[in-house]
Amino acid sequence: MVSPTANQTHGIEWMRTHMVGTGPFMQTDYQKDVSFTAVRNPNYWQKDDQGNQLPYLDKVQLLYVADETTRETLMKSGGGEMLNSSTKQASRFQGSNLTILARNGGPTMLAPDSKNDASPYANLNVRLAVEYAIDREALAKSFGYGFDKPAYQMSSSATKAYDPNLKPRLFDVEKAKQLMKDGGFPDGFKTTIFMGPGANRDPVIAIQAMLSKIGITADLQFPEPAAWQAITTQPAQVNSMIYIPINEWSNYNTTLNVFFSGLGFYLPSNKKPAGYVDLFNKSLAAPAPDQALLQQISNAFYNDCTIIPLVYNTFVFVLTPNVQDSGLTKFGTANAWDYGKIWLKK
Repeated sequence: MVSPTANQTHGIEWMRTHMVGTGPFMQTDYQKDVSFTAVRNPNYWQKDDQGNQLPYLDKVQLLYVADETTRETLMKSGGGEMLNSSTKQASRFQGSNLTILARNGGPTMLAPDSKNDASPYANLNVRLAVEYAIDREALAKSFGYGFDKPAYQMSSSATKAYDPNLKPRLFDVEKAKQLMKDGGFPDGFKTTIFMGPGANRDPVIAIQAMLSKIGITADLQFPEPAAWQAITTQPAQVNSMIYIPINEWSNYNTTLNVFFSGLGFYLPSNKKPAGYVDLFNKSLAAPAPDQALLQQISNAFYNDCTIIPLVYNTFVFVLTPNVQDSGLTKFGTANAWDYGKIWLKK
């Protein structure tokens, strides 16, 4: 819960980098693209089952390290207790004394700027061409490191939105080339793909090569965390796609609200299917998650090729033996952890 007094006193821009709320920790420092530090809140409302005041930890520091090699070195040298890892990186920790926790999630996707009329991605045939041009089986096999699976629709089979009757659009370069011609781009075009910090870059480089086979020349951009946040939450650069994982909550309406709602956080330049707003509002108004409505939404996204799902990603975390009761992979959202009850063994 966020403090309305702090918001009224300081305004939204100040609030973006100064957290004031009812959580177990209080922010003491924030350095953009470097670190976030918070100390124990002595007035936190929750106690454990024995009546002890939570949280257990005195301080938490989050380090923002965009370079994969630097993160790995930092973890191996004792510079951190928990690592939000890629599958590639996690494979290199196997066999060590570190703990690897994994949980399957929604797909990583390409979200085109289809809301921009000047963008090639406003054309359905172009979006379909991109989908057919990408070999998902190869991506999962080459870069999933035994964790990831190919994705052919917006939700995983763990959700009520998943429709097993949707026919996978399998890799077909010739069909993709024909769709490019049908869309008015027989000679292709140049585009930009943005990817967030911390993720394995190899799949995007492979996608770049795959798209080149149908005439799409992609410039790859890897912004730092602050710039990435702006890219995903503000109107996109014309003629661009964003490579981003879809986080799945236990109630899939939350996923839709975060990633695909005008009131949500992400991707304002991604055009939604016709009739989506009404379907989404009906789904929100249902007493419980309605499978029929959620599957209708999945079908609408599939038919419109609103996004290009790639592989069902895996959330992977590497922990030292010191970390106890983290709660990682136990919550409705896969990357949440138990800030109040986590503790470190000496």
